[in-house]
Amino acid sequence: MNHGDLETVWDGMAEIARRVSAWVGLTVAACSPADSTDATGGASTSGTDSTQGPSDAGPGESGATSGPAPTSADGTSGASDPTATSGDTTTNGQTSGDTTDDTTGRGDCLGFDANGVAQLYCTDPEGAPQWVLGFDDWQDRIDDFGEFSGDGAETIVEQGDQVRMTVAAVDFECEGLEDHGLALEQGYMCSPLDWSDFEITGYFQLVEASAEATNHDVTWYGASGRHTGDGPPIGCLGASYKGSVDYVTGQVRVGKESWHVNYDWHDWTDVEGGVDLTQERERWIGMKVVRYRFTSNGADGIRNEIWLDLAGVDADGAPMNDWQLATVSDDHPDQPSWGTEATACNAPVDDQIMFWGGPRVTWRWDDTIGRLRLMSVREIIPPV
Repeated sequence: MNHGDLETVWDGMAEIARRVSAWVGLTVAACSPADSTDATGGASTSGTDSTQGPSDAGPGESGATSGPAPTSADGTSGASDPTATSGDTTTNGQTSGDTTDDTTGRGDCLGFDANGVAQLYCTDPEGAPQWVLGFDDWQDRIDDFGEFSGDGAETIVEQGDQVRMTVAAVDFECEGLEDHGLALEQGYMCSPLDWSDFEITGYFQLVEASAEATNHDVTWYGASGRHTGDGPPIGCLGASYKGSVDYVTGQVRVGKESWHVNYDWHDWTDVEGGVDLTQERERWIGMKVVRYRFTSNGADGIRNEIWLDLAGVDADGAPMNDWQLATVSDDHPDQPSWGTEATACNAPVDDQIMFWGGPRVTWRWDDTIGRLRLMSVREIIPPV
């Protein structure tokens, strides 16, 4: 790893440390689910320096100082050590390791969604309307969901085989864009309201495991169109970054799909306290996949984070909100090349960083029966 790579990795770790530190000192009285179920206000915005890709890359590109704020059920700062992660790794743009605590307090724009799940980043009020399972018009923007039970915060979805539970930013009329050069130029596939900088949440419970180890991953992904076909041009609709947890080993990883089906996965990363759900069938675990645009050394990139709530839910099904950062993967010019053959979709370079938004986000797994609850997706304001 050269000096430039080390500087970028250090910058990434320092930024994550600053944002994780925002959790310290939080009290229930300061921000409880009863006090804030939307929490989209209170953020001051400022422009970002976009030196790569479009200057108007869709909603959420103007930033506010916003920090993640995981909380446990008693209002303390998440896990016993809110900066704990899965160990030091700095490989292929991944960063997961020790962070530093500087206690800056929690942003006013952070709160809890209608399900009581803590929001890690501030909601962008100008982005796509947030979607929360069991609330408002949640059934109007979904596709390929399984069987529902319960209502409100107690809504549970169960599905097996090839699962692709999808939520649209607006609707399903537009399936994406095959021309990635045009998507890069305008900053989106379908609409300025496409999912671009987002936080996807879901709590998973295993019902029946796949017999194949290659199907033990549960994956959230977004800023994408329809995943169909097997190669360009139609496969260009399915470009996305993906975050996965293995429900047997408890490991996590991040992948890049330049088009469907053309994956470039980072290595699996161990997670402290990782859970084998085949041995604990009653247990739920929460996962958040976060994506946003950031700037380092004068160049723009896309940061992908995976957060886990291994404490799951309490006896009443309420989230424990014990969120821990599991891994970070940056797609940035200072990092090793990531992705291949993007020029097949008219991107300028084969390892094109995917700055554009897409109309869909998806919760997926294969050859597995599982349940989801406390699902949501929001457009977020990237941290400055």
